[in-house]
Amino acid sequence: MIENPFKAETFPELIALVFGFLTAIAIPIASIMILWGAFKLLTSGGIPEKITEGKKIILYAIIGLALVLVAQGFIFVLNEVLLGAPDAGSV
Repeated sequence: MIENPFKAETFPELIALVFGFLTAIAIPIASIMILWGAFKLLTSGGIPEKITEGKKIILYAIIGLALVLVAQGFIFVLNEVLLGAPDAGSV
């Protein structure tokens, strides 16, 4: 018999594992992008285009991180309300 590589017994557990993995990847990427945007701002030398570019990088990184966290919360609520699995969303 083939062993289950995901270690999830139910579909809600699988979804929780996938979103937990994506969240674990998205947080460091967003942090690096925020630092990159701050570096762009600090090294802009007062050039308005470079300042705008740094601000956009920071803004989009924060928006992306917020979307990932909202999606994680949405999955948790769906698991709790629709499937009756309150612990399935916490990884």
